[in-house]
Amino acid sequence: MSGPHSPDELAPEARFALRAAAAGLPIDDAATVMRLDGATARKHLRTAVRALGGSAPPPSEGDAGLLAAAAPLFPAARAAPGRAPSTPCPAPDVATALAAGRLDGPLMLAEMEHTADCPACLARLVAERAQGIPPEAARAAAAPRTIWPAVLVVAVVIAVAAWLALR
Repeated sequence: MSGPHSPDELAPEARFALRAAAAGLPIDDAATVMRLDGATARKHLRTAVRALGGSAPPPSEGDAGLLAAAAPLFPAARAAPGRAPSTPCPAPDVATALAAGRLDGPLMLAEMEHTADCPACLARLVAERAQGIPPEAARAAAAPRTIWPAVLVVAVVIAVAAWLALR
C-alpha cells in the first residue's frame, strides 16, 4: 500500500501544516493556530513532505531546510483541494478565534481541518495572522456565548456522519 499522492489525502494536521506553509504562514503561526508547540508543527510538515515523496531534512537543518524541502510540494498545496470542506465556513468571530489560536478541542480541530480544505478561509487566516489580531478581538471571538453554537453544529455533523457510516 502506498502513501498519499496529493495533499488532500494527508492527515488533517499535516494537510494544514503544508497548505499553511504554502500560503506563506510561518510555521510558528501554524503551531499557534493548531495549539501545538513549534516542534510538533514542524513534525507535521515533515510528515507531509515525506508522505508526498519528498525528502524531509532533520530538525537540525532548521526552518529554511524544511521549507526548501516542502517548496516543490507548494504548487499542489496551493491548488484547489479535490475534497470539499467537512464543515461550513465558520462565522467571522470563530474564524478570528482560530487565527488567534484561541480555540480548543473538537471545535479547533474541525475549523483547522475546514481551513486546510477551504482556500478562502486559509487566505483569511493567513491575512489575519499577518496583520496581527487585536487582543480584544481575539478575546471577543473566543467568548463562550459565540463558540457554543459552533460546537453544537460540529457535534451534530459528527453524530450524523457516524450514524450514516454505521448504517
